[in-house]
Amino acid sequence: MIARILDETTVAGRTAWPGVDVDGAELAAWIGEKVAASGAADLRDAAARLVLADLWLARALLDRSTPAIGHLQRLLPSIEPALRHLGADDARVAEVRSLVLEAVLVGGAGGPGIAGYGGRAELRSWLRSVAVRIALKTWAREWLV
Repeated sequence: MIARILDETTVAGRTAWPGVDVDGAELAAWIGEKVAASGAADLRDAAARLVLADLWLARALLDRSTPAIGHLQRLLPSIEPALRHLGADDARVAEVRSLVLEAVLVGGAGGPGIAGYGGRAELRSWLRSVAVRIALKTWAREWLV
C-alpha cells in the first residue's frame, strides 16, 4: 500500500511541479510522517486526505531544490490578496513576502517552516496562513511601539 501511495505522490508531484525531483527514501519517510500525523485510521484514508503533489514540493523545498524554490516563488503572489485585505501597501506586501520565504526555507531553531506543512490543505493556502500570521505578528510590534 505504501508503495502505491509513493507512486501516486511521484506522479502527482512530477505533473504539478515540473523539474522537481525527490529522493525516494526521503519521500517515503516524509509521507510516512504526514500519514501518521493525519490521525486517519487507515493508510488509504490518510493518503486520500493529503495533497500529495504539494507534499512532493514541500519535501523538495526541505532539500533546497532550485526548481522547487522557483515554484515556491511563483506561488507567493497568492498571499497578496490576504495581505491587501489586512490593509498592506506594496512595501508591506514585499516585506511579508520576504519574511515568508525566510520562514519557509530557513525558519528558526526548529528548522525550516516547510517542515511543518502537513499536506492537509493546498500549499498555496498554507502559505497564505503563514503570511497572515507573519504580517500580524510583525505589524503588531509596530502598533505596540
